[in-house]
Amino acid sequence: MPRSRKYRATAGRSHRQAGFTLLELLVALTLLSLVFAALFGELRFATRAWDAADAKLDRNGELLSVHSFLRQRFQQVHVTQTSAQPDNQDSPVAFTGNGRSMEFLGTMPANIADGGFYEISLESQIARDGTNLFISWRPFDEEGTASVSDGPDNSRILLRGIREVRFDYFGKSSEAVAPQWWGIWPSRDTAPSLIRMQVLFEDGDPRSWPELLVAPAIANTVLRLQ
Repeated sequence: MPRSRKYRATAGRSHRQAGFTLLELLVALTLLSLVFAALFGELRFATRAWDAADAKLDRNGELLSVHSFLRQRFQQVHVTQTSAQPDNQDSPVAFTGNGRSMEFLGTMPANIADGGFYEISLESQIARDGTNLFISWRPFDEEGTASVSDGPDNSRILLRGIREVRFDYFGKSSEAVAPQWWGIWPSRDTAPSLIRMQVLFEDGDPRSWPELLVAPAIANTVLRLQ
C-alpha cells in the first residue's frame, strides 16, 4: 500500500508538470493578445505611412508631369516673320506675356493635337476651389481668316487649387536696351531669352513646384511665312 500511494503521488506530480493551469493559460492568452495588438498597430501605422507616401508620389508625379510639359512648350516657342505684309495689315504677334498669363506660338504633343503650329495661351483664373492654371490652344492661322472656337476640346486645367502663378521674362526689347528681367514682356515682335515660371500653393498644401527657368530654343527659331 505505501508503494501504491507513492506511485499515485508521483503520477499526479508528473501530470501537473506536463499541463497548464487555468491561470497560466489565461496569462499566456493575455500576452499573446498584447503581442497581436502591437503587431496590428504597427501594421496600421505602416499602411497609413505607405498610403501617405503613395499620395505624395502621385502629387509630385502630377507636378513633374506638368513641369516637363510646360518646359517643352517654352523650349519650342516660335517667332513669326512674314516675307511681305500689306501696309494695312499687322504682322502676327510673336509673344505676349505678363505676370499672370502668356500667349505664344508653338507646338502641341501628338497625343493632344494634330501637327502644326498653335497659338497657345496660359492663364491663371480664380475659381470656387481656388486659383487654377489653364492652357488653351487653337491652330495658327497665318492669314487670320480661320474662325476657331475655344471649346472644351482645346482647353485644359493644368494645375488646380494654387495660390498664385508668376511669369517673368528676361531679354532686351530693343538693341538700345540692356537685357533685364521684365514682369510684362515689352516687345510684340520678339520672344524673351529666358522664361521663368513660379507657382505658389496655399499654406498647408504639401505640393512644391520647382522653379521653371527655360531658354526658348528659338528664341529664336524664326518661322517664315510666305
